[in-house]
Amino acid sequence: MWKRRLRRLFPNKSLSRGIVASHLETLYQARNRVAHHEPILGVRLVAVLEAVDFMAQEFGSKGPDGQTVVGKMISSYREALNVEADRVMRHVQKFALPPSD
Repeated sequence: MWKRRLRRLFPNKSLSRGIVASHLETLYQARNRVAHHEPILGVRLVAVLEAVDFMAQEFGSKGPDGQTVVGKMISSYREALNVEADRVMRHVQKFALPPSD
């Protein structure tokens, strides 16, 4: 399946199946957490944002402007997501315990 279909969806020849699978798994796990009303914070949030960026940059062919269709579709949402993620992380850090001596 990888050679026939996924190579068309991810035309960047330097990508391995493992890299694509890793990002897709991150998004799948995030979807499950959201569906079960579980938080996505800290390292998980960073991983999800990286996976979203990966999909926006690598899924499909790039147009003359260097962007994929997915990248164009989510660009305004991605910016809003960055702002909200920063706000949430600052809020959560207020409750972090100081390191013990």
